[in-house]
Amino acid sequence: MCGATLTIERRRGIIEVEMCGATPVLVDIDLDTYTLSPHRLETVITSRTKAIIPVHLYGHPADMEPILEIARRHHVFVIEDCAQAHGAMYQGKRMGSFGDLAAFSFYPTKNLGQLVMEELLSQMILR
Repeated sequence: MCGATLTIERRRGIIEVEMCGATPVLVDIDLDTYTLSPHRLETVITSRTKAIIPVHLYGHPADMEPILEIARRHHVFVIEDCAQAHGAMYQGKRMGSFGDLAAFSFYPTKNLGQLVMEELLSQMILR
């Protein structure tokens, strides 16, 4: 289950979940944070649910406390998508330290990848 913000990267993520033989279920987002809505998540969990994938978007963390509680109650894994949350904090802890697994990215369109690319480009220009 993942938030329903359908960027190109999200569509790729859906395809990757399907390639694993799983059926992705999209959950609507919280309109204030643009991250997975814990309230809406609760309404779509079934006995077939295996994992929840909260996406921390633009450095803004998903509301992990209720998401983790829902996951514990239903005995499902939490896989954090931290591709755009390098260094982000939630309740004093870094993103990527809450779930059972976390994924980060250095791709140039992601927050950290963009910083790395900008630094490399500035070094090349200043030579």
